[in-house]
Amino acid sequence: MKKILIVLLLAAIVSFGTARADDLVTITSDDIYLTEPGFTDFVKQKYPFLLEKLSNLAKETEPLHLRVDFNTFDEFWNSVKQFYALRNDLSNNILEYESEAKKIRGKIFAEHDLKSPAAIKLILDYKFLKKNSDYAEMSIESLKRDFNMLFIVLKNKPLKAAEVHDVKDLRTYAAAMVNMVSDLKSEKITAKEFKKASQSLFKSVEKVDNAEHLRHHFIAVAADQAEKGWFSTKINEAFKGITGTAHKIYTFELYVIENEKVTLGNIINLVILIGILIALYYLLQKTIYPKVSTDKGYWHIVRMLSKYALVLAVSLIILFGLGLDLAKVTLLVSAVSVGIGFGLQKIFSNLVSGIILLFDKSIKLGDTLQVGDLYGTVTSMNARFVSVLSRDGREHLIPNESLIVENVVNLTYSAPRFRLSIPVGISYNSDVTFAMQLMEKTAEGIPRVLSDPGPQTCIIEFGESSVDLELWIWIADPEEGLLNVKSDVLVAIWNAFKENDIVIPYPQQDVHVKSFPEGLHPKQ
Repeated sequence: MKKILIVLLLAAIVSFGTARADDLVTITSDDIYLTEPGFTDFVKQKYPFLLEKLSNLAKETEPLHLRVDFNTFDEFWNSVKQFYALRNDLSNNILEYESEAKKIRGKIFAEHDLKSPAAIKLILDYKFLKKNSDYAEMSIESLKRDFNMLFIVLKNKPLKAAEVHDVKDLRTYAAAMVNMVSDLKSEKITAKEFKKASQSLFKSVEKVDNAEHLRHHFIAVAADQAEKGWFSTKINEAFKGITGTAHKIYTFELYVIENEKVTLGNIINLVILIGILIALYYLLQKTIYPKVSTDKGYWHIVRMLSKYALVLAVSLIILFGLGLDLAKVTLLVSAVSVGIGFGLQKIFSNLVSGIILLFDKSIKLGDTLQVGDLYGTVTSMNARFVSVLSRDGREHLIPNESLIVENVVNLTYSAPRFRLSIPVGISYNSDVTFAMQLMEKTAEGIPRVLSDPGPQTCIIEFGESSVDLELWIWIADPEEGLLNVKSDVLVAIWNAFKENDIVIPYPQQDVHVKSFPEGLHPKQ
């Protein structure tokens, strides 16, 4: 009997630990894994009512932080108090999230069809709980780093002495410790006196939550201050004589041009100046330029012109810094110009066309273009070409000159609205007026179709096999694709026609026989 129980237990463990999987979801005893982007595409197409849960799952979250810049003890203490409160809340949240996620994982494991709406909803709920749990853990780690930074700042931050009459709680204990750290910095007390006084203060709060944790941080600050003088002395001894050596390296002569000495210091200055220009360029891109304008086209113009200016400035600095005489380079520049005129004509034409496109703003980043059979969104504008991402995920590099001289349709040039024409044919036996009203009503239920202007249907012509109708709809986001919304509308019309007995006819043709061969009867 005992052997049977052991075998059953092992079988249960193996069964629970075995992963269930299909092409989108893999479930193990530890976690649930999704195959992307297939899972996301499946939910969007199959269960659009779960898009909000899917969107919440995809949202980026920024971990929590403490304020680490302070000028008074109260500001310092507020950050300390906030750390302990947030850490406790997040720890409790993690336990709740993990417990609830475990229950949901059990329910998912019991589902037979992992692609059913109930299973997909449970999977999204589970992943959202795991995301919250990971966010809480990430926030705790972020708060710990900020908490450590508080005491790093405290080492070098002179604070006005906090008023402490009696140490009775964590706040008054922290205030007294900050005062003693200040005294230790100013050498009013020794490290030995600090240690003795801190032990006495701790006895008043040793049973208070987080007191031991806070004490260790103050002790670390004090230890660092006690060793600071000794460490500074060692540093000064180790780097003695560095100034003289650096001067020799800096003044080392490399070569002489036009009676001017070019030293290693000149090259270092050149590199530093170029580095400052590059750093300034990236600083302007990250901080100043985005605040000047939120318009993508304007921002791209500024970025590209800044890039050209940077290249020109660096080139001139290198020429002058190396001691070259620009008057003697004129002949070389003239030869290069002739080469540009003949061999590099197309490249130069594309460069000029790119500058024209930047300034006239006829094509901007994010615009949706149709160039011949190509339809896609502008993802980047470069000196030689414009990159267009088509709906099939391919990146098309179109020369700037082509966009100037060829016929280009910019679907989002003046307004993002775009009209789609959807032809539909119905049988001559069907109610045409009712079919037109039904098409308009059906199109109104499609999410991307605008209500103002609303859908409109008209008769195009009376065809050979059908009454040819055409539905006009407007959308505000052509960059999201045209065929997909057209497909949604056609599917909805198909279902509506089937429910209301409106027939979409097959192509047909009537043949009238005027005579039969002699001896052949029609019934034969």
